[in-house]
Amino acid sequence: MATSAINFASSAQNVAATAFFGQSATTVTMGATSAVGRTVLGDKAYEKQMERMTGPQDRIAAANANTESLVKKYSTQVIADSTGLPPEVVGNFVTDLVGSQKAANARAAANSNPFANIGSQVAGAVGGIIKTAIVATGVPERDIQRALNDGNRMTYANVNDRNLITQANAYANQSLGMKSGELSYTSATPTLKNKEGLVDELGQRIVVEELVKSTGMDKDLVDAVFRKEYGAIKQKKADKAAQSEAIRSTAVTVATTALTLGAAGALGTTLKGFMTGLGTALGATANAANVGAAALSGVVQMVDGSRNGTDGILAGAANGVLGMLVAGGKLDLNGKAAELLGKGALGLGVSYDKQAGWGGMIGVGGAKGNVSVSFSQRGDTTISGSMQTGVKGLQVTGSTTTNGATTVGANYNPSDKGPRQGWNLGANYDINGGGLSGSIGYTDPDSKLGVTSTIDRNGLSTSTQYAGINITTNGPDGFRLDDINWAEQNINLAQDRTDTIAENEILKANGVEDPDSLPKGERDKLLNDINKKNEDQQLKDKGYDPNKLDDVQREAILDKLNGVVTLGDVAMGALGTLGGGLMTGLALFGYGSGVNGRRRLDEYIVDGASYVGGKLVDFADYMLPGVEVNLSALTSKIPFIGSNSIFDIGAQANGTKPAGGSGELLKITTPGFIDKLSRLFSSNGEDVKVRSKDALISNENTEIKQKVIESEKIISDLKKQLALANDVSIKNELQVKIKDAETVLRQAKIAALDPVILVKDVITDKKMGVVESSNLISQTEELKKIGKTIKDELIAQRDAIKDIDPKYASDPVLLERYKKIQVEIAAIDKAVRLKEVEIRRNEVKTPLSKEQQYLDFKEGKTILKSYVQSETELAEHNKLKAKLQGNILSEEIIRNLNSEKTANPEYKAYANLIESRDKFQSDFIKKNDSNVIYDSSGKPDFSKVNKDVYQNYLQTFNSLQSQIDNLSKTDKIRSIEAEFAIKIKVEKYKALGFNITYDSKDSNLKYKLEQLDRAFTIPNNSQYDRIIALNNLAEKGVTNQISLYNISKSSVEGRVTIPGSAQGYLTILNVDGIEVRRPAPLESPDNLTSQQYDKRFNPVKKIVSDHDGTDYSMSIGKPLGSMMEGRVSKIVGTDRDFLHSSDGGNDSYGAHIQVESNGEPKVRVTYAHLSMINVIEGQPVHMGDLVGKSGNSGNSGGPHVHVIVEKKINGRWVRQDNEKFDWKGIP
Repeated sequence: MATSAINFASSAQNVAATAFFGQSATTVTMGATSAVGRTVLGDKAYEKQMERMTGPQDRIAAANANTESLVKKYSTQVIADSTGLPPEVVGNFVTDLVGSQKAANARAAANSNPFANIGSQVAGAVGGIIKTAIVATGVPERDIQRALNDGNRMTYANVNDRNLITQANAYANQSLGMKSGELSYTSATPTLKNKEGLVDELGQRIVVEELVKSTGMDKDLVDAVFRKEYGAIKQKKADKAAQSEAIRSTAVTVATTALTLGAAGALGTTLKGFMTGLGTALGATANAANVGAAALSGVVQMVDGSRNGTDGILAGAANGVLGMLVAGGKLDLNGKAAELLGKGALGLGVSYDKQAGWGGMIGVGGAKGNVSVSFSQRGDTTISGSMQTGVKGLQVTGSTTTNGATTVGANYNPSDKGPRQGWNLGANYDINGGGLSGSIGYTDPDSKLGVTSTIDRNGLSTSTQYAGINITTNGPDGFRLDDINWAEQNINLAQDRTDTIAENEILKANGVEDPDSLPKGERDKLLNDINKKNEDQQLKDKGYDPNKLDDVQREAILDKLNGVVTLGDVAMGALGTLGGGLMTGLALFGYGSGVNGRRRLDEYIVDGASYVGGKLVDFADYMLPGVEVNLSALTSKIPFIGSNSIFDIGAQANGTKPAGGSGELLKITTPGFIDKLSRLFSSNGEDVKVRSKDALISNENTEIKQKVIESEKIISDLKKQLALANDVSIKNELQVKIKDAETVLRQAKIAALDPVILVKDVITDKKMGVVESSNLISQTEELKKIGKTIKDELIAQRDAIKDIDPKYASDPVLLERYKKIQVEIAAIDKAVRLKEVEIRRNEVKTPLSKEQQYLDFKEGKTILKSYVQSETELAEHNKLKAKLQGNILSEEIIRNLNSEKTANPEYKAYANLIESRDKFQSDFIKKNDSNVIYDSSGKPDFSKVNKDVYQNYLQTFNSLQSQIDNLSKTDKIRSIEAEFAIKIKVEKYKALGFNITYDSKDSNLKYKLEQLDRAFTIPNNSQYDRIIALNNLAEKGVTNQISLYNISKSSVEGRVTIPGSAQGYLTILNVDGIEVRRPAPLESPDNLTSQQYDKRFNPVKKIVSDHDGTDYSMSIGKPLGSMMEGRVSKIVGTDRDFLHSSDGGNDSYGAHIQVESNGEPKVRVTYAHLSMINVIEGQPVHMGDLVGKSGNSGNSGGPHVHVIVEKKINGRWVRQDNEKFDWKGIP
């Protein structure tokens, strides 16, 4: 009986296998039977029954597996013996090799029946939903696959065709959105790429080793038992997570489907009535059912958003409200908005994702023509759109994203109602390397549910959609329930609403007062009747009887009358164009011309076009952009390229060029022409020299530069003739010619200028990946070289403008170019800085050891300095400060400085205007002295002066003042005034006795004056800060003949680490019995630049504030060692944090970390202004471990590390001076 049943099932399978879904359908059916059988019979009875049915086949499979195992074992031993490699390594290799080959064979078998393969995958887009719903009930996916496998075993119990068995199992899995285990192989050997798997494997091995040590049991037995139990625990945890996700996904999918079917009335009148009532209760006067559906959708969106926390729920609620507004017509465009954007609805959407943050979408337009923008906090911004073409049902589409991705494509919908109604064919091309893809889909117009299959270079995938938004996808990587893009749903709803508004206009024009209140069925019928009535009248007007035309004739005639182009018309036009192009290509090579392959003598090139038989043909219509060919060396090799030929555009035998000829370069016409030339030339052993647009520009510039040389020679010759000429008329004629030649020369020089280099293109927009430590220095050095080269080239481009015309400011073209270059020059240094920051912060982190590493110390010494000021020195310092407040400069010095200023003609004119204004005002006051009244401040009041006289005075005075104001804003005057202010300051400090001089080439002059101000004029900074400023000056060679402070020096011995792998610098000093630690090299002179003290002048913010730590000066990129054992308690390290404050970084510590000690006393250390962070929050560190690298981020006056040491006292963190804090006893 059982045998008969099996035979019957096998026969049925062989018949069903001929159909699309035969194999998968039978396996799925038998799989369901096996699942029920296992549940009813229990595992033991079920397996006994399976043994009866599939025993022979199972035993054959077991024998084959045993044979394979023996072969692998033998092969492993032979390879291990011959190579000396460990058997375990070789065994893993052989297992991987065999497993990969078996998976490849299985994939080949599955792909051999493309119809069943594609059909099962399309079915899987829906079947995957069913599978997910089953998982939601608590049935793991592997149990479903086991049932399918058992079903397959039963179905093919008497079949020996392994390919057929593999196909059926693969298609059955695929039809339920799963992937058969036979089709892929995953190595059990952990690799470095799979870090999580590697750590897991190593952890298991360690546990097994410890269990063996503690129990003394056999290692293989312990390993097998432990791995089985551990695997079961992991599997149980994974099953629970999968079930939770399946419950959420299934609920969202079912609710979404129910809502759209309910709103369409497909689930009966009760649900639609409930939605209508809800919409009415929410204030909807029209489209109440849609408003109600949108409100319920908002609830679903909140549930779906809950996986992203509170923000996700809020985003779902907000997006739901916006959907209600769209559905209720509250976002319909009116007034100016409608005039600007067209009548329709505004689409608005809100989204939230933990990775991308808050985001949204804005869109306008209908289903066939629209534009939308999507954006998010931490993601990219995308602009998408589609446009209706002149071809019926055809739209062109495009999208571009800020990450550079750009896609163009086309949609064709026979219904001509847009891609979300009825059938739709699509083709897209990803310009950035994704290649070409095509799709076919169908969407039910009422329910808005659809299915689309897409094929691209990765294979075939099928998606189900709701309102144009993907719900599920079944592709080469298996089935997934997509994250529904609710914001895009709102945009699509707005597009549908826009199309509805257009229909409303038609209905209103035909007497319907409130189109939105009409039921959908009645509305559609009314629209069809109106449309048919209008079409009938149009046909009658043109002499056709509508009643005598069938539907096909009717549509064709109406399309013709309305000028509609169909896809068939386009296809015929394309064939005609290709045919014409082919004939043109043949004619180009002499075929059909009747002259044995040579062009007729009356056919020649004129300005990129050709006279063919007296008719002008513009090849620009067929030209490939920017492609050129050099033909000069090939005229002798090709028989039909020669004198008077269409291709002969070089010099003729008499040394002249044909009319319109351009010498060496010929613009190529059609692609076929290029292919033909390539084949001909390559057959002669020389390829066509096809040159890019950039090469063409270079060639044109070469020709233009030659023109510059020729023009300069002409001018030189003309000037020589002018010098020898005596006749006035000849001289005048020569001067006119010289002027004309100079104009030509000027134009040629301008044309010869290279395009302005854009820093954005060559540095800013260059993406930097992960940087290996070994490449860090070379990459930063290369970056600086590139920056210098670009800057030098930009300066040369700027100087070239001055060479063309020193008065370039009067030429708008040259002035605009000059300004553009100045902007790029100003940008280059910052661009290099920011790119170096990016390179350094992307340096690969060096893993730290779990244990304290050996610290290799070397002995050394440094000189510690302390700065003191005696009472006498303080008194002298204060005297100089007081002296600086008075008129310290002599009249002679001021007069000499003013003379320097007015020596410049531009400033002289400016000074004369000021003098004229002051004299004019003085003369007016003297003349009207009796009527001028002065207020308490001495300001003149002219209210008593005659009004006409005063108005005349005011007009002249304001004219002079306006000229002065305009000149004062020019770069030249501002530059002179700034230079004068610096010179005045230098002279004042010279008068105080400092050996400082003005030198425009002194790069340290600004710093010297800043330190002098810090020592003498900055209010509220401490006396210690002023002493530090005096010392900074002394280090730059600026001193005073009067002693103002003293330096106390003491030699201190210490030791410093020689950093090994994952270690940084750590210096330990013994200062007066105190152990001082520094995360810095041990150097002499000492690298301590600033200690913790109050009221310090901040060199970046230019304010006086407390200095809360200790600074150690060092170049960027020095490795910093942890000063103690502890745990990383805080990290501040976003991309912005690594920038200097002047470049947009934070105005505090920049990138920084905190390490907190493990034991007592509780100590916390902050390492600030870093260029790279090598640790993560919560990570344990040991003394000397590499925590980061020194930098110049944030509010920093130069490359250094800023160290803050805090000790916890009575529950509060209290700041300590690191140079006085005793580190003894702290590990």
